[in-house]
Amino acid sequence: APLVLFYKGDITKLESEHRVGVVGSRHPDRDGVKICEDICTQLAQNSVTLISGLAQGMDSIAHICALKENADTVAFIGTSADKYYPAANKKLQQEIENKGCVVSEYYMTQQLYNSTFLERNRLIAAAGDALCVVQAKAKSGTLSTAKRAQEYSKQLFSVPGSILNPMHDGTNRLIQDGAYPLLSANDVLVQLGLQA
Repeated sequence: APLVLFYKGDITKLESEHRVGVVGSRHPDRDGVKICEDICTQLAQNSVTLISGLAQGMDSIAHICALKENADTVAFIGTSADKYYPAANKKLQQEIENKGCVVSEYYMTQQLYNSTFLERNRLIAAAGDALCVVQAKAKSGTLSTAKRAQEYSKQLFSVPGSILNPMHDGTNRLIQDGAYPLLSANDVLVQLGLQA
């Protein structure tokens, strides 16, 4: 567990009744984008707080969908809370600060490394009731978040895909290792008790 957390926004978003992490490729293909948008929009419409890491790709899609639906969202970042990374997400991060919450375990003066983003993944896994993995290659950093979710006994969902598409190598392997196949947001909502 982190010694301390720094945040901007409303930290009570982490006390929402239903919280789901969403992670995946930073460079998803067109199908992956559409799948992530559909799942996240439906979860947001059912008052699920979406948690992710504010990276490019699936993380950003999850946060954007939550904001569009006026749902809660929390971003765990791999830098200190005074920085905007990636720079392209500065506006998105500011919007989350205003309407959700941005959380970091890093001091402003702390030197950061690539490993801090992997360390951050454990917080995404820990903060949700469940974790959804949308697209991930076989050696994707996303899989470290999934591994943590399994260690923390969280419900793990993974979107299946073609065995000919390397974008699904990681997600298919997660299913083979016991993750729930994620075919629609309803799969998650049923497990959370929000749908019959």
